[in-house]
Amino acid sequence: MKPAVRKILYAAFIVGTLGVVLFLAVQSGDLASSIAAIGGIPLWYVGLGAVLTFGAIFAQTLSACSALRCMGHSVGLLTMFRISILGEFYCYITPGASGGQPMVIYQLYKRKVPVGDGTSVQLAHHLFFQIALTVITTVLGVLYRDFIVRQVGPSLPVLVVGYCFNVLVVILLLLLCLTRRPVRWAVKLVALLAGKLRIQKLAELEETMLDTADQFYAATQRLKRNKPEIARQLVIGALRVVSLNSVMYLVYRGLGLSGYGYGQLLAMSVMLYNSAAYAPMPGASGAQEGVFALYFAGIFQDSLLFSGMLAWRFITFYLVLAVGVVVMLSMGANRQEKEVEALKHKEHELKAEQAVE
Repeated sequence: MKPAVRKILYAAFIVGTLGVVLFLAVQSGDLASSIAAIGGIPLWYVGLGAVLTFGAIFAQTLSACSALRCMGHSVGLLTMFRISILGEFYCYITPGASGGQPMVIYQLYKRKVPVGDGTSVQLAHHLFFQIALTVITTVLGVLYRDFIVRQVGPSLPVLVVGYCFNVLVVILLLLLCLTRRPVRWAVKLVALLAGKLRIQKLAELEETMLDTADQFYAATQRLKRNKPEIARQLVIGALRVVSLNSVMYLVYRGLGLSGYGYGQLLAMSVMLYNSAAYAPMPGASGAQEGVFALYFAGIFQDSLLFSGMLAWRFITFYLVLAVGVVVMLSMGANRQEKEVEALKHKEHELKAEQAVE
């Protein structure tokens, strides 16, 4: 499928999800009151929410710049911030956030950062973010256990599955840091199964996946000897988790609600992130809104549930999309995406020619 067609389909899915939410609001008779409630949110709440949202992206920028510096590379802070916004934009418009990392790696490559180091930076950033997310989720889960269980109710299995998935990601990434053997064995097993099932594209990825695992292992070995860098990365990861999930409290208070404290709202927002952030849809659209409706019923009373959902998604998702479009156009990323596809196609052709020879 051509990149332009994929973009249209992904955009249609995102807009369609928003349309479904608005349709449900109309059916329940809550749309007018929801819009009125959103319009009544003080602008400084919205502005602070936007600062926290882009502050989380800036934390990602600091993480990347710090890791690049440890590898002997230098990328300007403002340039890296724009690349990070671009990466988030592509994460939001592709299923399972699959498009963000390749675009960031390509942008770094254009700035003379080898693909292996760019890949390692992305994987290392993801590792420390996942560790911070898992630790913060565990701590908040213990501190607010009764409140979370009561609020989540019958949807508790959804939360447990999401939490276990994040823990599994941390374990796999740590295995990459500690040893190559289990990961190489797993990659070869996946490739073997793909070959048995005649899934050629997956089988062809074996060499690329093994190379990436080796590159990440080599980079993390250098990183493991740099204890201050590890501490910095963990702190930055924690700041990103807290910044991104503090927006929920601002939306709650901006709608004139009270009764639940910052810790409770932060805990529920983190639980929502665990449950829906990695759904295999563009921007986790549909999953985010569905889990919000399940987890925050009762916290945002009556029609304010739709108001809270729309305001929260606008600040943390649609606003990033809008800024991401501007950054994409200013950096010519639309054209560069085609270059990435062309390079991938040429690489596959070269491998096919080598296999024939």
